[in-house]
Amino acid sequence: MFKSMKLAPKLALAIGSMLTVILVILIGITVSLSRSAISASTYSELTEISKSNSQQIQRIFDEAESVAQNMQHYLEQSYQLVEDDPSWAVVPSVQEARELCKSSIYNEVLTPISYDVEVYLRETARSTATYNEDLAGVGVMFEPHKFQSNMRGYAFYISEDNADQDIQPFGVYEAYSQENYYKMAAEGKKPVVTDPYEYEGSTMVSYACPVFRNNDLTGVVVADIKVSNFDKVNAANEHYPSMYATIYNDAGKIIYDSEDKNDIGRMLQEFTPVASELKAIQDKMAEGNAFQIETTREDGRKVCRFFTPIRAAEQTWWSLTAISSRDMDAAVRENVFWMLLISVIALVIIILTIILVLQKMLRPVQGVVDAARSIAEGNLDVHFEAANEDEIGILSRTFDGMAANLNRIVTDVKYVLGEM
Repeated sequence: MFKSMKLAPKLALAIGSMLTVILVILIGITVSLSRSAISASTYSELTEISKSNSQQIQRIFDEAESVAQNMQHYLEQSYQLVEDDPSWAVVPSVQEARELCKSSIYNEVLTPISYDVEVYLRETARSTATYNEDLAGVGVMFEPHKFQSNMRGYAFYISEDNADQDIQPFGVYEAYSQENYYKMAAEGKKPVVTDPYEYEGSTMVSYACPVFRNNDLTGVVVADIKVSNFDKVNAANEHYPSMYATIYNDAGKIIYDSEDKNDIGRMLQEFTPVASELKAIQDKMAEGNAFQIETTREDGRKVCRFFTPIRAAEQTWWSLTAISSRDMDAAVRENVFWMLLISVIALVIIILTIILVLQKMLRPVQGVVDAARSIAEGNLDVHFEAANEDEIGILSRTFDGMAANLNRIVTDVKYVLGEM
């Protein structure tokens, strides 16, 4: 079939075939390079989102830590002041002084240092609950007789709901000392962040900081954080429809999940059924550095997970930003599709252009070829026009001369045969 084709289509097919091979090679190389570049760009973007989310949560914890530590430091300075001047810890005997040192929370006369401490702690807690949108409330609870020797219990809690009201005592020691935040800080003797718990209809985590005097526990300062405040994290992106965000504590328990609030309290392993993948995540977490990993979820979805550490008291929590692997590869697939489409269109246009140009340029040459074929078949009465000498040049004139010589040779042969 190829041999029976005319010259122009033959040349177009040959040139087109070579161009196709070259384009396929170039597309393959470009796709490979583009895939690497796009994947790197996507990984970088999602890593930054995860990092930004961790910074949002870190800022909330830092605010809670700052409030608790400021109160702790004030108490430590007050204890030092009493050691330097014990008179600060004596209840006034003069009535006017007793009135000035009366507690606004408990119906008790306070020592000068206890009164100053109460005012500072109360107003700091009130201001924080009123103006800090990330913290739901602040409380201070003391061990028996540690706030003031003649008072067994002392505790108050100020939330954003009662910050503008008179402050009431926060229960008795036997009650608040059994709360998880108090026990964790008191027994661990270091700042802690609790697991999520329900309080007055809201899901909370508490930052609890123990206060010591000469290595003796005197009480605990607590700053509460509503888990709903974690909604500030970036959990949606128009380029990645499947993206979601999760916050894990140091034990791998879900503290926040943008997909389903009912997942709060569930464990990482419930969403990572493949043992080898779970171990890989846990090993990376143990190193304490940001990392990314592709795993299979419990519903069979392949997801790319980007983990960034969060410092929560003396624990390491984790900010997770994840998308499906399909979304991860979507940009690559789209890029490959458009490259292939544009390449195919360009190739078709090039081949059609080559055919048209060759047909126009080789039309006179085709006449010469047809004439030569006729002569070869014995048809000596051949005539063709050199339509455009600029296009066929010497080649056309050469074929005219060849035809004339062949005609003379045939005539001479006929003459000789006639004579015989």
